[in-house]
Amino acid sequence: MSIEPYIKQLLWAHDCVILPDFGGLVANESSARLLVHQRRLLPPGKQLSFNPVLRNNDGLLTDAVRQGEGVSYNEAKRLVADVLTSWKERLQKGERIRVDEVGRFYMNAAGKILFEPSGEVHFAKSSFGLTPVVAVARAREIPQPVITSVQETKAVNIIERSITPQPEKKEITVRRIRRISDWKVAAVVPVFIVMGAFLAWTISQFGSPQPGTDFSSLEMTVPQEDSVVPQTSSPESDVTTAPVEDHQAEAVSDEKKEDAPPAQPAPVESQPIQAPPKENRFHLIGGCFRSKRNAEKKLKELRKQGYDASIAGQNERGLYRVSLEGFTTREAAEARLEALRAEHQSAWLLSL
Repeated sequence: MSIEPYIKQLLWAHDCVILPDFGGLVANESSARLLVHQRRLLPPGKQLSFNPVLRNNDGLLTDAVRQGEGVSYNEAKRLVADVLTSWKERLQKGERIRVDEVGRFYMNAAGKILFEPSGEVHFAKSSFGLTPVVAVARAREIPQPVITSVQETKAVNIIERSITPQPEKKEITVRRIRRISDWKVAAVVPVFIVMGAFLAWTISQFGSPQPGTDFSSLEMTVPQEDSVVPQTSSPESDVTTAPVEDHQAEAVSDEKKEDAPPAQPAPVESQPIQAPPKENRFHLIGGCFRSKRNAEKKLKELRKQGYDASIAGQNERGLYRVSLEGFTTREAAEARLEALRAEHQSAWLLSL
């Protein structure tokens, strides 16, 4: 006969089950707990322990066997005593006695009976249906602080490089243009010197120019002077041959007499040499725009304010330059620039 089923049945209903002349199993209420060495999480229930001092028969186990086996109380008492006596003999031989879902009994070297609960069943009706859970160990991720610090340093360097004050760029652009203008002036000066020398030599060889000739707008050498055919006419011939009335002829003759010197013959009329108009090579820039529409808008605003504004082409970055005024000489442009800066502080000189 086996008494293990009766022991498990009594542990569900009672907190203590005494094995006569062997010891008592005590069930104490406990909360959920973790068995580290077994890596198991146990639900709330009763924690079993063994007390070898509780040896007196309280009749609880004997009565359960009587009802289960259908025998008398004395017969049930004898059956329980026979089973527990055989357990003692086996323990003395060094064997271990295992009670399913309850635990194991064994004897130490001093002859004392010890108990190890299995923990498979919690024996608590309030936690019925809950089973132990196996805890799985997780691998920890090791942070890498060294790599993080290097990335942060790179981000700081990128921010420092990207911060560039805008006024610095404008100032550098003006200086570079002025240097280029100085080279252009140095290259053009010898040309004007040669032109002046050639003009002086021409005057000395062919005489002074006539009073009606205008050389103020001359820039280049003028070989066309020899090809100009002077148109001469005497006052008398003009008056007699022109198909006009008498009073008109008298007015024309009187006018020409006033123009001509009294001691010289009639002046020779000549057509002045028309030199091509000078192009404005120096501009006072009031702003640069990436969009042509914005540049034209700025142009209209400046013209409404009375400026002779124009668009002075595009720079190497494709920006449209809006000119406040244009000049043919650097001296005139620089003089005007000082006056304009009272209203346009960002104006600067451009040489084409």
